[in-house]
Amino acid sequence: RKPADLQDQVLCGDPHSCHRWVSGSGDGLLRWWEIGVNPDHTLALIPLVNGDRHHQGSLNALVFITPHLLASAGADKIINLWPTDPLASLADPQPMASLTGNRLAIQALAVDPQAQYLASGSSDATVKVWDPHDHRLIATLKGHTAAVKTVAFSPDGQYLASAGNDRTIQIWETPPEQLLLHLISDLNTQMHFQNFP
Repeated sequence: RKPADLQDQVLCGDPHSCHRWVSGSGDGLLRWWEIGVNPDHTLALIPLVNGDRHHQGSLNALVFITPHLLASAGADKIINLWPTDPLASLADPQPMASLTGNRLAIQALAVDPQAQYLASGSSDATVKVWDPHDHRLIATLKGHTAAVKTVAFSPDGQYLASAGNDRTIQIWETPPEQLLLHLISDLNTQMHFQNFP
């Protein structure tokens, strides 16, 4: 099937294998893919797992917390945590936990390098920080005035950055205590962070 038919909109690599990928789509489905080689030596994506709908509405964000734990989030305002080992268990997947508390769609997810914190950015203009192992909310960070579109942790895990439709970038301490820096951006488009030095 063609990628356009799948409406896939988010993608991340599976830590179990450099040949596997996970995608999330506008119809709320998670899909696992394997990179294969066609007879003409071009690359092909081979579907491994196609389950029932995993989210109501679009799936907007995916991140592996550990190689055995995947987080997904989307328009239904829920973060689902999925055990991913063994892969065969995903044929009929059930989330091990669901994190709730956002008033509007979740747009972004990020995990710190030590896998202690999971951050989410939402259309309700908040950033939430979760303990993904105890399944509890640690903090709600308020500083944005419009949807938060992206979040990222620094490589040492000491800082969390968020950016959104209010054209600002916020830098927070980790664990969440206070806003350290408020930057105004000239950009009027969605921003994407790579982990910053």
